[in-house]
Amino acid sequence: MKHTIGTLCIITLFAIMLSAFLPIDTASADGSNADYTKEIVARLEDPQYTEAITLVQDVDVQDRSCIEIAGPEGHEKVLDLNGHTLSCKCVDNHGNFRLVDSVGGGVLVLNFDCLMNYGTLTVDGATIMKDGSGCVVINNWNGVFHLVSGHVCISPSPEGFDHALENRGGVCTIDGGVISGSIAIYGEAGKELYPVYAYDMAGNVIGSTGMRWHDGTLTINGGLIEGELQVWDTDVTITGGAIRGDAGGLEFRNAAGEFVTLLSPTYELHEDNGEIKRGYWDVSVDDWFYVPVQRLMDDGVLDYGEDGNFEPSDPLTRGQAAALLARACGAEVAEEVTEPPFLDVFSSTPYAKYINAGRRAGLLSGDGRGQFHPESAVTRQEFAVLVMNAVHKYGLELPAEAPGVAFQDEDAIAPWAREAALDGATHGLWQGSGGAFMPQQPISRAEGATILARLITSPPP
Repeated sequence: MKHTIGTLCIITLFAIMLSAFLPIDTASADGSNADYTKEIVARLEDPQYTEAITLVQDVDVQDRSCIEIAGPEGHEKVLDLNGHTLSCKCVDNHGNFRLVDSVGGGVLVLNFDCLMNYGTLTVDGATIMKDGSGCVVINNWNGVFHLVSGHVCISPSPEGFDHALENRGGVCTIDGGVISGSIAIYGEAGKELYPVYAYDMAGNVIGSTGMRWHDGTLTINGGLIEGELQVWDTDVTITGGAIRGDAGGLEFRNAAGEFVTLLSPTYELHEDNGEIKRGYWDVSVDDWFYVPVQRLMDDGVLDYGEDGNFEPSDPLTRGQAAALLARACGAEVAEEVTEPPFLDVFSSTPYAKYINAGRRAGLLSGDGRGQFHPESAVTRQEFAVLVMNAVHKYGLELPAEAPGVAFQDEDAIAPWAREAALDGATHGLWQGSGGAFMPQQPISRAEGATILARLITSPPP
C-alpha cells in the first residue's frame, strides 16, 4: 500500500476541528481551563522545574507569541501529552526536552510558526503537526533532534517550500516514527548560513556569534520518511528505515563509513554487512519471500517498476516470466525489437525485448496460433516448463535431488508439462501445496521469484 504524504495530517487536523463542536468539560481538578493552561506554560518555561508534566485536558495557548521551554542544565524536561492536544503559535526549546504521549492520540499543534530547537529535542510517541504552511521542526546548528517514535507531520504546499524537518547544521537522528513531508538538511561548511545567538538554559540571549559555519549530520536507523530527502554538503548515515520520496541520487555514507549512491527514487533500505540495499515498499524482512526477492534484486533479475511495489500475491504474467528468465539466464537481449516474435507482441509491448530473446533462445513458445498472450497469468505447469527449459538451455545448476516426490494430482498435469513438473519437484524447485501440484493455478510473483532464486548460484543476502 502506498503511503500518501499528509494523509495522517489531514485526519488528525479534522479530529481536532471536530472536537471544537463537541461539548467538553473545560474545568479540571487544577481549576479553570485558563488557569490550567497558565500552569502548564509556567512549568514548561520554569528553568528550575524538574518534575514530569502530564496533561489532564487539552491546552490552547494563543495569548502569547511563543512557548519558551527551559530546564535545569543536565536535566530532561518531559511533557506527556497523555492523549490530549496542546495548541500554540510556536515553541522554542532551549533545554533538554522530551515530548511523549503515553496514551495515544496526543498532538502538539503549531498554529503560526515552527518548533525551533536550540537544545536537545526528543520525540517519543507523540505527534507534532503544523496547521498551515512553513516548517514543523527546525533544528539549529547547536540543536540535537532525535525521533524515537511518533509523527512529524505537514501537508506539502503547492510551492514546495515547506519541510516537516529542517536541519540547519545540527545533529538529527531518526530511529523510528514517521515524517510526513520533506526533510531539508543544511550543513554547508565554510559558507554563511544564518546569524546564530547563544542562549543560557533559561532561554536568555547571552551573546551573538554573528555568522556561524557548521557541518550538519543526519542518521537514519529506522522509521519512515514520506517525502523528499534534500541534503546539502552534510554527512548522512543510513542503516535502515524507508524513504518514500526522491533522494536525488545523492551520495550517502553507509554504516561502514563508505560512500554509496542511492538511486532516485529510493524505497525500502536494508543494511547487510555495511552495504545499503534497496527493496520494495510491500516487501519486509518478515515476509517468507524476502530473501529470494532481495537476492534477485541484488543480481539485477528484478527491477523496481514505476512505483516501487513488488505486489507479491499478484499472478505472474507470461511477459514478466519471460523477463525474469532472460535476466536470470543472462540471455542476450536486443534493445530493439525489429521483428515482433508473435502476432500479439509488438515493439511497444511491455517486456517485448525479453519475449523476443526468450523465443530466439528456445526458452518459450506461443499457443500454436502465433500468439504469446503476454498479459495472461502463467500457470504453474507453464512456469515449470519455462524454468526447466532455462535449466537445460543455459546449464543452470539444479539443487540436490530429493527422491520420492510425488503429487496426488499428477494425472491432471498436461502431458507436455509432466516431465518438467516432476523433474523440478525432484530437485526441490517446487513442492506443491498439500501434496498437490495444481497445474492450472496461476503462480504468484512471490512464488516465481522464490523458484528462480533457487537457481542463482551467487551467495544469498
